[in-house]
Amino acid sequence: MLGHIFENLLEDNKEKGAFYTPKEIVHYMCQESLAEHLASKFDSKQKETIIRLIQQAELDQHQETWAKQNATEIILALEKIKICDPAIGSGAFPMGLLQEIFNLMVVLHDYKGWGKKNEVEIKKHIIQESIYGVDLDAGAVDIARLRFWLSLVVDETKPQALPNLDYKIMQGNSLLGIPFNTVINVSEYAKIELFKEQYFAESKPEVKIDLKKQINTATQNVLATHNQFSNFKVEFDFKLFFSEVYHGANAGFDIVIGNPPYVSTKNISDADKKAFMQLYGFADDLYYHFIIKGFELLKPNGINTMITPDTYFTTLTKKQLRNKLTTNKLCSLLHLGHDVFEEAMVSTAIFIAQKNEVTQNETIVIDARGKKELSEAKYYTIPQTLYTNSINGSFFMPNETNLKIHNKLAVKHKALIDTYWNKISTSRDIEKNKTFLNKYRENLKEGDYTIIGLVTEGGQGMATANNGKFVGIKEGTKEADRIRETRINKLQEANQELGTNYIMPTTETETVALFDEIKLHHGRDIFGQGYLYRIVALNNIADVTILTADEKNKGIATGKPTYVPYDKGDKDGNRWYLPTPYYIDWSIENVSFLKSNTGKKGEGMPVVRNPQFYFRYGFCWNNNLNENYLSIKCRLKSNGVHDVASMSMFSLIENVVPEYYIVSLINSTTLGLIYRNFTNNTVNVQMNDIRTFPLPVPTKKQLSTCKKLFDEAVLLQQDFFAEKISVAKRDQQLLIVQNKVDDFVSELYNL
Repeated sequence: MLGHIFENLLEDNKEKGAFYTPKEIVHYMCQESLAEHLASKFDSKQKETIIRLIQQAELDQHQETWAKQNATEIILALEKIKICDPAIGSGAFPMGLLQEIFNLMVVLHDYKGWGKKNEVEIKKHIIQESIYGVDLDAGAVDIARLRFWLSLVVDETKPQALPNLDYKIMQGNSLLGIPFNTVINVSEYAKIELFKEQYFAESKPEVKIDLKKQINTATQNVLATHNQFSNFKVEFDFKLFFSEVYHGANAGFDIVIGNPPYVSTKNISDADKKAFMQLYGFADDLYYHFIIKGFELLKPNGINTMITPDTYFTTLTKKQLRNKLTTNKLCSLLHLGHDVFEEAMVSTAIFIAQKNEVTQNETIVIDARGKKELSEAKYYTIPQTLYTNSINGSFFMPNETNLKIHNKLAVKHKALIDTYWNKISTSRDIEKNKTFLNKYRENLKEGDYTIIGLVTEGGQGMATANNGKFVGIKEGTKEADRIRETRINKLQEANQELGTNYIMPTTETETVALFDEIKLHHGRDIFGQGYLYRIVALNNIADVTILTADEKNKGIATGKPTYVPYDKGDKDGNRWYLPTPYYIDWSIENVSFLKSNTGKKGEGMPVVRNPQFYFRYGFCWNNNLNENYLSIKCRLKSNGVHDVASMSMFSLIENVVPEYYIVSLINSTTLGLIYRNFTNNTVNVQMNDIRTFPLPVPTKKQLSTCKKLFDEAVLLQQDFFAEKISVAKRDQQLLIVQNKVDDFVSELYNL
């Protein structure tokens, strides 16, 4: 109940990325974490026995014999266990572990024949000695402490005071503390610990108040000393406030567990980004930092268990996180998908890892996506090195299809990435290594494997920051007809909002002038952000094939047609071919404004990216996919200018690896599978995702086959947009072509 109160009544929790974890998930994570911890201390082969003990399930004869022989040692280990949730929220995970440890202690006491020990005392000992937690939200800390008190109350006829949790469950920022490699003032820490021991043992309120003041003074002295030389303010530190956990060579927590906030990089303050860079060497999604912090907080062989977004399975920006998990012991990986949080539209996963740099280990991988019960999930046992050596180091589900792709391509792909990625990961790298890369491309021959990034160049296009001013719709298109209708409504809405009585002019020139004037006086977004109202006459469209280099670079002089094709991406995701209805006014005046103001701070400022790629044929793709759609939707890009939503690439060896060949491969089911399972399991297709795609250098025969299929698909799209065939006919015929393409690509990759 308190967990639901925490989620629903604390208004800004969802903005902070805090969500209440369902009971079944908490149950699973707590049991597995405790079992992994005890199995590592006693016998890894007895993990199933320990799980059954925790669950109070029936044991077979061998299991029961082992449990009875080791009962005393297990009890002693449980009495010393230290658990921390660095994003404790309402306390669901420590509460879950409290219950699992309690259940196990009761069973073990029974095995020893010690009789029915006071269950409240067992719980109180666990709460007082084992449970730690931190949260940024003071309300969450209060609720967590209350839950522990209630857990004792339910077992008592006369409620007692809550065990002192002032220095066990605390408010603070878990991610910003004194760097762990900082040499500590041992005497100061010892003083704090002595005060805390006295504080916990003291019963007189007035004495406790005085001791608390002394503890706070001593801790603030340590923090103040550090903050004199720090670039960011530290208010909480694990080693300082939980100093009793960090004694000796075996210092640290036994289990770190939790559900860290789902907050993306863009929601992190600039100050925190700088602090993260200093502490971690990177600034990324908060859950990434919590995972790294989890390992830092653990003692050797400690267990790190978290439920987080599953974006770290594949995305390039999380490759170092995958490396962190696989250079420790990755015990298990549970892929849950979208079926966990009702309010959070995020696909999730659970990992359980041990702080132990092993080289050989078997990892349990569970695919529970779309399953209501874990018993319905698919279980796989794989060598951990499978992930170390996979395409992009990805955490793929090891089903038959994915293993086939892995076995065929992983070794070749890893060699290419290890050798060349640092030379092509950005447009700047490609330019810097131009000579080396040209020589590499000259030596490519039929049958070689490469990656798309080694045979192409490209980048994002411009953001005008005011499309209404610069961009129009070609006359005679459906989009132009739609604008004529919507302009009337937009003008009426503006009149109502502004209290004006503007009248729609009768000519196109006057209409555009009126809309420009209203925007100038009443704001860029008066008609709605990005609303386009210009209709471009055919006689004002330039022939881009005859533009001079100077006109492409500086703009077209007045008196000539000035509008050129403008590729704005394609939210509908048309494959193969799309005639753009959008045209940008490439006049000298406009180009001068766009380029001279690019990148300036402030609302409405344009960003002109990669102008060296304008006015070239190439290929682009729909960069925002439906999560259930496997394949990317790729097409040729027309000769013109492209914007930020139309990330475009261009072949550098068109005679060897032509763009129609690359488009065909990207549109195939094979590359779709590689994308979803090995490259990026999110809905955003990034430039570097495309750059990493493995690519066989085709034979002339293969190119001939591919060109015929590509031309057939393009012709169908052209007929559809020319309204020669219906959408149903187009889709029916394209499906036939798509199947042929899939067969061709599957054979090409030998799959």
